[in-house]
Amino acid sequence: MYDWQVYCSICGAPIDSGTGQKWFDDAMLLTSVHKTESGTEIDAYFPSRPIKDGPYPFDLGHDPPDSQRNLLRLSARSEDGSNIFFLSESGEKVFALRLQFDQHPGGPRHGAPLYVPVHRLCLQLADNFISSTKTSLILAGIPDDGLTSAINLWEILHRRLPSYCQSRTTITGHTVRVFEYNPYDIPNLTSSLLENLTPAPAPIPTDNQSWNISALHNGHLLPWLFDLDFTQILEKQASGNWDWHGLIQRLMVPSIHEYDDTSLNLPLGLRNRRRIWRILEEARVHDVAGEDEARRKLHRETKEALERTRKEQEEFDKKFRADPVRMAGLERWLEAGKRKAEQEMVKEEEGDLPKDN
Repeated sequence: MYDWQVYCSICGAPIDSGTGQKWFDDAMLLTSVHKTESGTEIDAYFPSRPIKDGPYPFDLGHDPPDSQRNLLRLSARSEDGSNIFFLSESGEKVFALRLQFDQHPGGPRHGAPLYVPVHRLCLQLADNFISSTKTSLILAGIPDDGLTSAINLWEILHRRLPSYCQSRTTITGHTVRVFEYNPYDIPNLTSSLLENLTPAPAPIPTDNQSWNISALHNGHLLPWLFDLDFTQILEKQASGNWDWHGLIQRLMVPSIHEYDDTSLNLPLGLRNRRRIWRILEEARVHDVAGEDEARRKLHRETKEALERTRKEQEEFDKKFRADPVRMAGLERWLEAGKRKAEQEMVKEEEGDLPKDN
């Protein structure tokens, strides 16, 4: 790993890590653009001021409606896994996860593009996911702030920057690191999956069997299995009486991406795909930054409560000291306490009170 290792903002695995995983090296930079009279223009971002009071470290210099904004994808190559990238088309050197502009007294005069790095294959999975939200029964309930469009992908990723993309932590896990395996191009995918079929305990009606096989392939229930070979599935169907329903039920378990899951024997690339797909399922605009904002809100409320208590105490003390009767009573009470303490000290010295051991 490098000192300034950059990670894919979708899957969390390294970009250009030097591990020999070629798909790690195939990177893209994402940014946002908006429509203008002459075409499109890259959005300009500014540092949020002050960062500690805002939910995000970057603000959009203008606020065009979402209907006029889109996601821009740029092929790029990372320099030794750092946040320095070279755009493939122009060769321009840019920095990911930070704004690059000339410094001026009082702050920058112009905004700058914001680039977020991802693996090309992870971006393809995100595209598949977005397409599936229109056809999948499972993804039909994704809310408006979920991953339902390309611009939502940008809003989700760039708003995670404070506590996600800028972190230098990577994925921890088992000796066999599932996240290293190519999640898109999986050798022998269909045949490996069909090896998990078991004989049906009883003859299955043809209609039921056909429905289960269709559900395995059409993406309504298992949208992350978008590239199965239907010919192989039909050949397996003709070879015996198989429990297709049981296979589908096991494939629908959310935790099958875990390496120690033993319910299915799956290629590690497919486990990684399911891991990334689950990340996409749970993604929401404001998800990570919203947690940060909640913590800041609690801190502000606690601070405000302490400040109110301090002011109330000061007001009480001010009124108390302005009342001569109360002040005289307080002075008498303090004087009586002082005399009592002095008397007890005298008694202890004379042996009238037991001394502490």
